[in-house]
Amino acid sequence: MKKLMIALMASLMVGFVCAQSVTSANIVGYKTLAISGGNLNMLAINWQKVQGGSISVQDVLGNKNGLIAATGGGSADNLLVYDPSTGYKDYWLYFSASPSFASWNGKWMDGSTGTPSLDTMAPGTAFWLQSSGTNTTVTTSGEVVQNGTKTISITGGQLNMIGNPFAADLPLNGPGAPTWIANGAQAATGGGSADNILIYDPSTGYKDYWLYFSASPSFASWNGKWMDGATGTPTSNTSVIPMGGGAWYQSIGGGNWTLTINKPY
Repeated sequence: MKKLMIALMASLMVGFVCAQSVTSANIVGYKTLAISGGNLNMLAINWQKVQGGSISVQDVLGNKNGLIAATGGGSADNLLVYDPSTGYKDYWLYFSASPSFASWNGKWMDGSTGTPSLDTMAPGTAFWLQSSGTNTTVTTSGEVVQNGTKTISITGGQLNMIGNPFAADLPLNGPGAPTWIANGAQAATGGGSADNILIYDPSTGYKDYWLYFSASPSFASWNGKWMDGATGTPTSNTSVIPMGGGAWYQSIGGGNWTLTINKPY
């Protein structure tokens, strides 16, 4: 089980934490994520910076031990953030033995400028970590998101890279799951005509789910549920976009819409 450690800031401690339940607006913590060496790993931002707001790209991965840094992006680990309208935004991890740029060591470089990035990532931003090394772990950290909802823009008719914006697993079905159809998702009696979610595991590949709706009363209880692509039946409540993880959202419809996600804790 991936380890979640929630630590209260001593000067701001006003709440109580148990497992994945949180009650204080000033709770900070970290999450350890396993990285598959030599592979693409889909991760996501599920924290905000302390005192609120988006996290700097430089602070997205607090622990860079085990990652590969180099003087050029082709030899280093990369972060890739996908936008369906523009493609990927690329960052790479810098290191040089030369004292001339010693202040850049350990920084994520903007792939378009070759200088340390000043970009930020909001909770719910998904990205790839392209590993050039062996299996390792990284940490993400920040303040637990306490806003009741987070929104993610979905581009119609496109693959959208989405992330879990909260410090807990996000179920597809069951308690805590978004009301996908009400948000604007397209559902159908078959996966080819419905929106799909693909959750990536570098060791096993993609797990596919599709959104069900039928006017027939026979399966009315399935309406709005995500179906397991392998079985064609509603997936269990244990099927989640994991904390610190991302997914592809395949939008079938042509219109853009906004996915609103309620915090699952």
